[in-house]
Amino acid sequence: MDALGEFVSRLASLSPGRFVTAEIAIDYVERRTKFSLAGFVSELNALLPALKPFPLTIDGLADWSDQAHRALRRTFPKAKYSPEHVELITPSGALYMRRKWAAVEPIPGGSASDQLAVRIKKDSDLAKAYSAGEPGLAKLYEVRAATCSGCVRSYLECACTSLLDPDLAVQVNDCDLLGFMWTSRPAR
Repeated sequence: MDALGEFVSRLASLSPGRFVTAEIAIDYVERRTKFSLAGFVSELNALLPALKPFPLTIDGLADWSDQAHRALRRTFPKAKYSPEHVELITPSGALYMRRKWAAVEPIPGGSASDQLAVRIKKDSDLAKAYSAGEPGLAKLYEVRAATCSGCVRSYLECACTSLLDPDLAVQVNDCDLLGFMWTSRPAR
């Protein structure tokens, strides 16, 4: 929990609008238990100091969960919309933000890299939500090669992290834009 808190604190100081997910698995003698978190780092940074360390035995899970629930209620106001658990958790117990692919096409006269048009059925719920400014688009890339500015090795294989080091840059050398996904949680 300390390592996660340190990571979130550092990331919040650099990029408070970043949305992150994390999963921690603990192997107790009786079973493996997973804890999943998701949110903007600025909000998680307010929550994590209020959480106690994970219990050493499975017998402490009920008390820890009660304490975590109270910390969540103190830290965050009641949400207007809370997705059903089945929308967020896979059968294996992992937290998963399901996103829908967005149909995009190049604007005539422009290239796919500088301007894109999005096709939405005119009277659909999605069109109404988009008009209200609710969902956003997230680009999805397949990165095949990238270079770290710190160690000048493949970023995909080095131990550096550009998320926590503002002086570090990643040069993407080879990638393909796979498409766009709708998201109600765009990075700010």
